[in-house]
Amino acid sequence: MDRRTLTRELRALGRLLELDGASAFQTRAILEAASRLDDSPDDPVHTFLAGQLQQMPGIGKSLLADIGQLVRHGHHDTLEALRRRWPGQPLRLLDVPGLGPAKVRSLFRDLGIHDLAGLDDGLRRGTVTELKGFGQKTAAKLIPHVTYMRETEGMVLLPDADALAADAREALARLPGVVAVHVAGSVARRDDMHARLDLVVVHRDEQPPAAALAALGFAPTGESWTRPTPEGPDVRVHPARPESAGAKRVRCGANPAHLRALEAPMALAGLSWKNDLLVGQDGSPVPTPDEEAVYAALGLPWIPPELREGTDEIELARSGSLPQLVTMADIQGVFHTHTTASDGRADLAGMAAEARRLGFGYLAVTEHSHAAGYAGGLSSERLRAQHVAVADWNAAAGTPYLLSGLEADILADGTLDMGEALDGCDLVIASVHSRHGEDEGAMTRRIVRALEDPRTTVLGHMSGRLLGERAPYPMDHARIHETAARHGVHIEINGNPQRLDIDWRQIRAARATGVTFCLSPDAHSIPGIGHVRYALDMARKGGLKAADILNSKPLDALREFLADRNSRTAGT
Repeated sequence: MDRRTLTRELRALGRLLELDGASAFQTRAILEAASRLDDSPDDPVHTFLAGQLQQMPGIGKSLLADIGQLVRHGHHDTLEALRRRWPGQPLRLLDVPGLGPAKVRSLFRDLGIHDLAGLDDGLRRGTVTELKGFGQKTAAKLIPHVTYMRETEGMVLLPDADALAADAREALARLPGVVAVHVAGSVARRDDMHARLDLVVVHRDEQPPAAALAALGFAPTGESWTRPTPEGPDVRVHPARPESAGAKRVRCGANPAHLRALEAPMALAGLSWKNDLLVGQDGSPVPTPDEEAVYAALGLPWIPPELREGTDEIELARSGSLPQLVTMADIQGVFHTHTTASDGRADLAGMAAEARRLGFGYLAVTEHSHAAGYAGGLSSERLRAQHVAVADWNAAAGTPYLLSGLEADILADGTLDMGEALDGCDLVIASVHSRHGEDEGAMTRRIVRALEDPRTTVLGHMSGRLLGERAPYPMDHARIHETAARHGVHIEINGNPQRLDIDWRQIRAARATGVTFCLSPDAHSIPGIGHVRYALDMARKGGLKAADILNSKPLDALREFLADRNSRTAGT
């Protein structure tokens, strides 16, 4: 039992109890405990086994017993009973925006719908609209989300893919004859969601360790070996010899469109692929111990994995114009963090300590605004108190340097929540948190008006998507990009693994209009600050350089930039 499995099973217990009609107090306690364990800097399994978990706030005797069942036995009696009583995909149905426990119970009991496929069919045939609480408008809003969720079925988010790939890599590295294991495929390219995990296993023997692979659950599939995963992506192993490992990694790591784009330079060089080997015109293999050797044989510089998508990377490589992609070393500080003052799980000092540990020179505290009452949004008085606390911290030379900001709701008419109270902020992140179901015209007008407000520094999680759950809302991307560029508003690349918003393809389109960006973790906990690395992944996929990103500025340059912007704002 590891942290990932423990918290997943606890959440399943809480949500199935909620579906089953248990008290809100019980289900909320379980779900909050799962979040606390997920956010804990210490491994909760080790903490439990050491007899110290009961010291964590919110972990009483009943929850300790639930956790004990899962840790010691690998299962939970009540959870298994609930799964028998609510078969199919009840948790996926609960994930559908607009469906709560009461509506899911009705789908189960009245129509026998217990998975996304059944819901999709019922919505399209019109049988769902006959249920109480469902109508034509509700069905119309559900259909795009259900369609999107079905398209991403079986896929996992980037951190889960990383964790699963790391587990597989560790197991494969111990096999006899294996000299190296490389993550390939969509994980190497840092895609936002993953349907399969690919690993290149470099072995010194003439043949891969077949018996050892079989013992790990892998079965041969052509030139590779595959291990199915019941509730997640399959793991595929691609064996390679040391002298051709680079060719195998390129072949198994790139988007097929990138491989097609390589055909022209390969033809010019008189080379071709043969069973994942790079061969000359006489059929003899070209030594490719690493990826650099592959691209060098084609007369190209090495192309970073994030760019191997078959867009313009080959043309850029041939002309010597590949961007020097932003790295974590370029990121000087982070924006978009929440503390216990709104809906965060750590206080200001705890969040600051983690930012300091990660080497950041500044941290922007951006609690929710008043309209987000469900998230503890600040009143004007509480916002002024935040300004005072931040000023006191900086006056005492606390590190990192703190910026006082706010994540202001974009209201239905496009105005920013809390209006003039925002004038005292160092920066304002404007975000949509409500009325996601508006049509393209209404949503575009709403966001454009927020961008035109001179107090808006950053547009937060632009598309509103939740990966695997909520489709992006419709909008005129080109108009929003153009408006942001014209008004000098930075578009956030949100590192929350369930958002990774904006999509990397839109990063490219926005950059072409002159938009600049900021990388944000959207952190609600101490570990959440580290999510800025996923924002970095998306920035690199979008081809961004350090100069394209606001928080690549050193503290003094950032303060000067914000002060100049705010002084011009005050004069409008």
